[in-house]
Amino acid sequence: MKKFRVISIIFITVITVVFCSNVYYLVQLYSSIKKDVEREVMTALTDADIDDLMFRAGRAQALASNVQIEEELDKAQAPKKAEATTYRDDNGQIISLRTEADGTVVEEKAMLTEETIYSNQMIDVMSKQFHLIMDKYIDFDMTVMDSVLALQLAHRYIYPRFVAVEVVNGSDSVIFSNPRIVDSGKLDSFKMVINPHEDIYYKAYITPLTRHILSQMMGIIITLFLLMVAFASAFWYLFHTVSQLRTIEEMKDDFVGNMTHELKTPIAIAYSANDALLNYDTSNDIEKKNVYLNIAIKQLKRLGELVENILAMSMERRKEMTLKYEKIDLPELAREIAAAQQMRGDKEIDI
Repeated sequence: MKKFRVISIIFITVITVVFCSNVYYLVQLYSSIKKDVEREVMTALTDADIDDLMFRAGRAQALASNVQIEEELDKAQAPKKAEATTYRDDNGQIISLRTEADGTVVEEKAMLTEETIYSNQMIDVMSKQFHLIMDKYIDFDMTVMDSVLALQLAHRYIYPRFVAVEVVNGSDSVIFSNPRIVDSGKLDSFKMVINPHEDIYYKAYITPLTRHILSQMMGIIITLFLLMVAFASAFWYLFHTVSQLRTIEEMKDDFVGNMTHELKTPIAIAYSANDALLNYDTSNDIEKKNVYLNIAIKQLKRLGELVENILAMSMERRKEMTLKYEKIDLPELAREIAAAQQMRGDKEIDI
């Protein structure tokens, strides 16, 4: 039993270590999926910004006949052309030097880098340039932005219950509010620059992504849970079975001890009766001879009954043993027991 206890402790320890390892890797998997989902949300916000720019460009075209941009030039001076040159610094960053018509030199870092795809950066630069020009004349429409962002998220199989976008600056001060945003404290927020020159950002609010992430992990979580339940059930069944076997073992030891005592009694009495027949002259005392023989026969009969009881107990598992009731003479039984004990004693016994 001590060996079983040691093995059980080792088994429980191994299961605990495996369970803790699985929980750790689940947390790591959750973090990884969360980063991927957040990246998808930012991509959706970028695509939604482009879609919104297309809608606003259509509005600008409709209003083009009513919008007139006048530029006053000094007729006394001939117009000058702006010049631009580019070079790459020690870090591989493309630097643009632009000389304005008035002679002002402006140095800007190009948005294109070697670490990302040029086509995506080009779209990003173009959208920021669109914002730099269009935001001065065409107002934001948050209803359109909300709808296109929800649509872009749906294309990525992300279905938040709430989606809303507002325009803020770098310090999160609201520039163009969204009336749908009431309590932003319980929402996840994502921020994307749309006009770096004027420090303007889109800030999107969506319901927490925990439910979406857990839905992607549900198969692994359910499998792990069922596996741990199976392990726990198997261990409980094993422990319960071993406990029952231990109880049966103790009962067997008690039975063997009691039955040994019960078997020794009729054997000793029958042995004493036979010893008396052999060592004493009973040929002339027929009555005493019959008494000794009857005692031996009864004790052998008792021994046979004990053997039958053992066999009957072995059949109890089959549920086929039935009790047979019969009447006995208690005074006669008491006399037989007294006579047996008198025969067994080393000296005369008076019962």
